[in-house]
Amino acid sequence: MHGLTKKLKKSIVDIYILFLLNKNDLVSSNLFEAIKKRTQSFLYLNQGIIYSQLYQLESLELVKSIWKSDISQNKIPQKYYSITLKGTQFLDNQIKELSIIFTSINELINNKNK
Repeated sequence: MHGLTKKLKKSIVDIYILFLLNKNDLVSSNLFEAIKKRTQSFLYLNQGIIYSQLYQLESLELVKSIWKSDISQNKIPQKYYSITLKGTQFLDNQIKELSIIFTSINELINNKNK
């Protein structure tokens, strides 16, 4: 069961990353904080996990990155991530699949209690 839980959590992190990037371009630290807040810390994330998942999503061409700096405020450049068209399509498919899975699981749970 531990292997399934680990895979499920990884998939959830990927979906959260894509979901958040579908709204705004973000740096990894902002992604980390947003996911931590939305999941109420149940994923036990660290920034290393976010970096690893971003690297993997980038290699799959689901996200892309660009270095940006705010010269007016003398800030160092930061790597911003954004979702690609391929990433948007992948996210849409994952949401549809999850909806089917959750419906099925809810039916199992409801039938168990009868």
